[in-house]
Amino acid sequence: MENTPDRLHPLMTVTALAVTAAALATVGVITGVIPERAAPAAPAGAAAATFATRLAADPLGIGPTLYAPQPLVRACEDCATVESVRRLAKPGYAEQGADQWEIRVRMEDGTMLTLAAESQPSWHAGQHVRLVDGVLMSM
Repeated sequence: MENTPDRLHPLMTVTALAVTAAALATVGVITGVIPERAAPAAPAGAAAATFATRLAADPLGIGPTLYAPQPLVRACEDCATVESVRRLAKPGYAEQGADQWEIRVRMEDGTMLTLAAESQPSWHAGQHVRLVDGVLMSM
């Protein structure tokens, strides 16, 4: 005894028709055969009033920000970091205090400057200084 049905179950038929209709509608909207549903048109005066209300509330049109902008950090044009301090012996001078000191500093813009001093400077490598009229000043 064989019990083979000759036709599909009614739920399978309904499901197949629903999937086919959804696929055809999607293809029709994508290709433009079926026009998209437009939003209901508002009167022109209402749109202008809405724009005026938004403009009054936020005159720059920026809208809410998610975070506060970071302040700009300007480079100090006369700020520097001491890179090295070296003692240079003057040739031919054996007496005490005849040494000269070389101070190398890196400016904030990345340039290196070399300054000379007759006495031992109070600065050391890594110290932040300011160069004012060719003279180093502690910060």
